[in-house]
Formats: sequence, structure tokens, C-alpha cells
Amino acid sequence: MRARQLIDSLESDLNADLLDLCREARADTRIGDFVAWSSQGWIHFDAIRVMEEGKGTGTYWVKRLQAVARKFGQAIIVSPQADPGHKEDLRHFYRQLGFRPNRGRRSRSDIGGAFGGEWVWEP
Repeated sequence: MRARQLIDSLESDLNADLLDLCREARADTRIGDFVAWSSQGWIHFDAIRVMEEGKGTGTYWVKRLQAVARKFGQAIIVSPQADPGHKEDLRHFYRQLGFRPNRGRRSRSDIGGAFGGEWVWEP
């Protein structure tokens, strides 16, 4: 198999797994929204909205996403958007799951925008 065909095949398998995961998450009545897709060698995690915070639902689904990312050796990028007054809670949530802000010495210039609002998880 040629290199390009192999890459296309892996990308197709990854997107199929991500689509299945998103469908499963959206079927969970505790989830309001769950959006993830792959492009340019990264998994972009756009949103997770849980109906009730503090029950482990968000953690469960993010860990499921991390398992898919680990299977394909892909990093995850997220641009968290906190509700008013919950910015520190959101930072704590992503830190406890192994994400880090994409800034400073460990910043990756190949991802994200100019303002450093992205957080990265790498397998």
C-alpha cells in the first residue's frame, strides 16, 4: 500500500471512530452537545456540554475521546469556552485530564491561533 493510501485509510478509520463516538455521546441523555473531528493530523474537540455538572459525565466522554486519540497516535486540541464565573473550573477540568495550555516553552506553533487559547493533550 502506498504511503498516501495508508494515511487516507488511517484518517478514514479515525474519522469513522470519531463519528461513532460523537453519535454515542449525543445519544447519552446527560450530554447536550459533543463535537470532535480530525484534520491535519490533530483531533479537534470543539464542545462538550453536560446537563448536570459534577457527575463524571464529561470526564467519561473526554476519556473515551482520549482512547480514540491514543489508538491513532493523535493529539487533541480544545479551545474551552467557560460559562461566566466558571473559567477556573474549566481549567481544572482539562488539567486533571492531562491537557495543557498551548503557550510558553511547551507551545506548539503548528497548532492553534495567535492568542494561545487552545489546550493540547498528547498521547
